[in-house]
Amino acid sequence: TLFRSIKKIGKEAFSGCKNLKTIYLPNGLEELHEHAFVNCDSLNVLGIMDGDTFKAELPSSLKLVGQQVFANDVKLVEITIPAFDGDTDGDLLKSSTGLFYGCTGLVNITISEGISVIPDSAFTLAGTVYDESETGDEENGTAIGGGATVYFPKSLSRIMAKAFSKVRFLPNTTLDFSQMKSLANIDSEAFMGAHNLTRVLLPDVTNTISFGNYAFAQTYINRMYV
Repeated sequence: TLFRSIKKIGKEAFSGCKNLKTIYLPNGLEELHEHAFVNCDSLNVLGIMDGDTFKAELPSSLKLVGQQVFANDVKLVEITIPAFDGDTDGDLLKSSTGLFYGCTGLVNITISEGISVIPDSAFTLAGTVYDESETGDEENGTAIGGGATVYFPKSLSRIMAKAFSKVRFLPNTTLDFSQMKSLANIDSEAFMGAHNLTRVLLPDVTNTISFGNYAFAQTYINRMYV
């Protein structure tokens, strides 16, 4: 548990701490700099304490979040991105490239109402941890937990490049964007190579939604609805 008085965690502060299993971030934390907890191979509990209750979420007090803060923390299972205090535009994370990149065990992802931008490569490779005990190889192994579930907010306006590239979703996943009236951009390779996507529901809006190059390339989508 980090002291409540801590306001900043600097660059690579805990990077490569192989035995670190649990992090309770202080509620008043304001800055998380790049690679702060990268390559923490054993980390499986990340969040805050709300009184006596643990919540698997980042502190809403954050004002700066660097790149690849939690990248390659392969045993993380769940995380919630909260609406950040004072972030009226909902785009605090727009420069937080690779925030949870390579977190292959991440299967429960909640992005709270009020967030408008999901950054580049934010969740690339989530849900791709395999049980190879029977087959002995990744290609034919079973995804542990069955794959990832992502809860998107209605406030979303932009999904940046490679944000969910190569994510393994639960089988026959439908991406329901139908209530996202502000959705304007799904950037290049945002869902490229994502497994188990079968349908996308788009909002019926007057503004144009821009699809970047290869946004849904190499997926198994068979239907898109408006």
